[in-house]
Amino acid sequence: MSSNGLKLNNMDMQAKSAFLLLDGDTLALPNNQTFRVTYKTPLPLKPESLKGLSSNDVPPDTAAISSGRYLVSSAELGNGTFGSVHLAVDVMKGRQVACKIISLKGNGSASDIKKSEKYAAVKREVEILKSLHHPNINKILEVSETHCRTKICVLLSLSTGGDLFSHLVRRTRLNEMEAKFFLLQIFYGIKYLHDNGVVHRDMKPENILLLTPPPYPRLQIADFGLARVFPRDKKEKDNKRALTVLGTVDYIAPEVAELMHLGQERMKTSAEQTAMAGDTWAIGCIGYQMFTGLQPFYPYDYMEQQAAQDRNEEAPPSEAFDVPPAPESICDDYGIPLPPVSGPPRTPAEESRDDLVRKNIMECRPDMSSSVWVSVPKAKTMIEGLLEKNHYLRWTAKRALDSSWMTVHRKEMDEMYQRTLNVDD
Repeated sequence: MSSNGLKLNNMDMQAKSAFLLLDGDTLALPNNQTFRVTYKTPLPLKPESLKGLSSNDVPPDTAAISSGRYLVSSAELGNGTFGSVHLAVDVMKGRQVACKIISLKGNGSASDIKKSEKYAAVKREVEILKSLHHPNINKILEVSETHCRTKICVLLSLSTGGDLFSHLVRRTRLNEMEAKFFLLQIFYGIKYLHDNGVVHRDMKPENILLLTPPPYPRLQIADFGLARVFPRDKKEKDNKRALTVLGTVDYIAPEVAELMHLGQERMKTSAEQTAMAGDTWAIGCIGYQMFTGLQPFYPYDYMEQQAAQDRNEEAPPSEAFDVPPAPESICDDYGIPLPPVSGPPRTPAEESRDDLVRKNIMECRPDMSSSVWVSVPKAKTMIEGLLEKNHYLRWTAKRALDSSWMTVHRKEMDEMYQRTLNVDD
């Protein structure tokens, strides 16, 4: 292992690797200067997530996995549907990594747990990630099926810059060059996936990681829990299967929103092409958000009206009155329960936020009137191509990369990109 002379908590850190400093950490420089880290608002500690993992001969609020190679901290970096992500240290290589701790449900027996849908989804994500090798794809390092049979630990490369969503919240809008640099890398990553028959199906800012803090970091696409692989082998490819309708509502494509509206759970025709077009649609939504600071189909006016109404509404005074108790059921003359009386159709005020988002997506009329687009007309053309309602005409990652906006300053962008590859992931 090549060290840069830095010691974190008395451990030599790998050269050219970025790392996070936690509250209470000790950092020693090559000149023997030592610093103790203190945060006003430290990362949340979730020691309960480590329950069941080995805690013998390790510091407090820490667990050891993979025969002691990795020390997992109770410091939580994030959480999601499949579990929580914790900071961990690779003792052998002197680097920090991310550990996704996935809790499985079952009756405790290994055979029962391995038959669960969640276990199958985790194994599918792992197999997909193991087959992928690209600078813009979050890399899997190891999988540890611990002696605690109800948990799996997936070790991943650590992104110290957080996720794109948090970056956009802090910045609101990106300047043209930063947006181009970010989108260039997202297209590089998604083109690699599509060329290898992998569809992500949940592209959103939360699933795009910044390997290092800004400015101009390398980006990595993460969280392949909903991904689907379409075999490149012709015989396998001819065996077409229906595709389950999935995704985060703000970033689903119109064809998916329409199926959800109709209550259909499966996409039966042109599944591969449609799913890939769904990925590029989501990138169009992300690009729109980079330039405007807004989501293209979020019902802002309606939500503001609802918030104002909630603030102004006063609860009417209650009045005492007597009513007879409602019967538990109503039957006809033959004792057969009558069907429930359907209520009136829901008014817009009764529609949920997600209903309105899906409705806006199906109408597919993103507001491109902002003055922001005046200064970047070629970027506007690309975003409109990605947000094309007809998925057969929607821009692919390759077409976006070849567009006039993306090719301007490409040499400079690629030089900056190459420099990000010097940071180990």
